Amino acid sequence: MDKSLFITQTRDRHGKPLCVVENMPGWGAELYPEKMRAIAKALTTAADMAESGAADHGKRTFEHIF
Repeated sequence: MDKSLFITQTRDRHGKPLCVVENMPGWGAELYPEKMRAIAKALTTAADMAESGAADHGKRTFEHIF
């Protein structure tokens, strides 16, 4: 079953890129290695987008399917 990560990109009070994962798997999440790699890929993509300046014009929320 596919799931989504909802990630909001913004900046902290020092202007540094910041991502808020709205629905990260919580305590007791049971994940197979392929799902863990998909989550890691989604988070890496979000980090790359944040560093590229995607959040320079205010908050930006997007969804990654994993």
